[in-house]
Amino acid sequence: MSTDHGTEEFRIYIVRLRDRADWVAKVNAGDEIAQLCLWAASKWRLAIATEHSPCQCCDRPLSIADKPQAFIVFVPTAPDPEKVEASAGGVCSECSEHDDRWIVDQGVHRTGMSLAGVRPGDRIN
Repeated sequence: MSTDHGTEEFRIYIVRLRDRADWVAKVNAGDEIAQLCLWAASKWRLAIATEHSPCQCCDRPLSIADKPQAFIVFVPTAPDPEKVEASAGGVCSECSEHDDRWIVDQGVHRTGMSLAGVRPGDRIN
């Protein structure tokens, strides 16, 4: 799924805690997108120790004690892959019960982004 924010486009990935082993296996197999996604989620978890962060979908406050069950990860589709830096937002346990499409719709809406036109081959990752 793609979004645009101004002139920058993003690919969106949903990383769920229950699928962590699959994501780690992808990283171990050399999947760069999986590596970016797990890096962004890890960066978010480190930041939550010192910063307030709401659920990406409903604005419910998240904390170290209330670990997100999913992350929505935005990976810019930059022309220079060496300069790509992904960002993640935590998804609370209640919102993470929804399907990926719902999380994408809510997360994109709350970031102020708009969904770019769907292109052939686009899918929620």
